[in-house]
Amino acid sequence: MTTKAYEGVYQGEKAIWLQAGRYEAVVLPEIGANLIAFRDTENEFRFLHEPTEVEMEAFKARPIIHGIPVLFPPNRYEDGKFPWKGNVYELPVNEEKTGNHLHGFVHDIPWSVEKFSADGTESRVTLALRVRDGHSVYHYLPHEFTLRLTYTLGENGLHQLISVHNEGKDAMPALIAFHTSINAPFAPNSQASDYSFK
Repeated sequence: MTTKAYEGVYQGEKAIWLQAGRYEAVVLPEIGANLIAFRDTENEFRFLHEPTEVEMEAFKARPIIHGIPVLFPPNRYEDGKFPWKGNVYELPVNEEKTGNHLHGFVHDIPWSVEKFSADGTESRVTLALRVRDGHSVYHYLPHEFTLRLTYTLGENGLHQLISVHNEGKDAMPALIAFHTSINAPFAPNSQASDYSFK
């Protein structure tokens, strides 16, 4: 099986491309480590909702509706307040119509690429977000920690591994989710009525 992992470009953005046999995936490190594309190139399947070239500016303004963005912390917080173990974290209100905070603050900021490689059976990339005093995330979640995300592509498809490592002295909340945007229909010449989900 042919495998590759390399730095390239996706719609004008720095990207890490992974290939393993018939599968291909693309990660955008500088836009929240979003896995923006996952494809079966033999069958011409595009499993994720990918932004077109003309949609890139809208995607960058609202990256939670394409690919697999990382939500940390996920969900909505009324008035931006997140109570936890006697503390109340003040999160930015980013859903103006409700006055809520929505979906965290790591899905649109740069992550670093720790490594990428291919070995003949798999290709992989590991990205990290290190939060320390002075980081934009630290302002809302004042803890020292590292989020680490690895995507691996192999003959069975895509594997995702994420960890949250608290490097401080105090306990910290660690709520994480993914907002996977499935492309339906994802097969050429198909329509929405061809699909069922349960």
